[in-house]
Amino acid sequence: MRIKLHPALKHGGYSATAVLPGENRADFEKLYQDLIAELVPMATLEEDIVADLARLVWRKQNLATFKRAEEARTLWLDIRSEAFDKRFPNQADPSSWTTLSDTECDEIDQTTDAAMDLAQKELGEAFGLVLAGDRATIERLLRDLNIEERLNVLIDKCLKRFLFVRGLIWECSSAPHHTKATIQIKKLHPALKRGGYSTTAVLPGENWADFKELYKGLIGDLEPTGALEEDIVADIARVLWRKQNLATFNRAELARTRWLEIRTEVFDKRSVDNSSWTTTLSDREREILEEVRRIVENVTQNEVKQANEAIKVDEATNAAKDRARKVLGGAFELVEAGDTATVERLLRDLKIEEQLDAMVDKCLKRLLFVRGLKSMSGSSSAPQQRIADHTKTA
Repeated sequence: MRIKLHPALKHGGYSATAVLPGENRADFEKLYQDLIAELVPMATLEEDIVADLARLVWRKQNLATFKRAEEARTLWLDIRSEAFDKRFPNQADPSSWTTLSDTECDEIDQTTDAAMDLAQKELGEAFGLVLAGDRATIERLLRDLNIEERLNVLIDKCLKRFLFVRGLIWECSSAPHHTKATIQIKKLHPALKRGGYSTTAVLPGENWADFKELYKGLIGDLEPTGALEEDIVADIARVLWRKQNLATFNRAELARTRWLEIRTEVFDKRSVDNSSWTTTLSDREREILEEVRRIVENVTQNEVKQANEAIKVDEATNAAKDRARKVLGGAFELVEAGDTATVERLLRDLKIEEQLDAMVDKCLKRLLFVRGLKSMSGSSSAPQQRIADHTKTA
């Protein structure tokens, strides 16, 4: 059985719980298809759970990626420092940049190599444990075990949710008063019409048609009848959509950062003596503006110097990136991925997804509770009728 790639899996580059740079996308898709064949999801909610399982199992199997990313970032910082040392030899901050000459660096490298040769002769194969760094420490073992345990707990929750959803949907499909043919979206739920004002619904740049397809699929699976059930299904749709599109917040953060940079550049280029700004100014505001003009005239030369320094910084950064790509190869993508390829980001993403899943679970339990309450109300009508008849007879 093959289905299209789940929405939450398309934006793996923005989530630490999906495929990261350097990992094999084909292997991940094979794992995903194997889980689909094993669990055979038959409804929208079930497909979402299987996609979660694929991401969690994949992350557990590829925790080593975070260590490779950490090592790549360390090497990148070293390379960048060397590139800046060559262009800024008189850097004032000794904690940021080294001031060693090329000869001194060569001597350090030769001494290190000699020490490594001696250690390999004395330690033999055990020297490999030294090169492994913190990977061969109790602290690292405990950290990895804690993360794996956290992932296994989430996998267990997914399986329990899958069993619960399958039972609920089975009940829906076998209920005599529910028929698939009559289920349709008559009108969009009020909570979904104003989705643009809520972070739990469709945000700018997201596909409204995809959201409606998700909503329609949930209605077809859960077949809500009545205002309460429809409200619960609308909540499930919004929460599921947000979990599948968490990448939107990462894109929004990048967009806001770039917007601030562009706005600053535009304001810097605009002259402070623009007449449209001064026509409605008070005397005090004009005095302040004149003071600003004098300051600007005094710092013009300093701005030119800063611009030249910025060019040198860009040149140093580009040189460092070129060298890092040669040294690190494909691992440099983990550096460019930023905090996405960190354990801290993984734990943050897991926490958010776990909270959203908990909200879905509460919605499903509420739906089951409402249906149980409605069935009790229906069965209680007969005893009430008998009490009324007995009252009349008396």
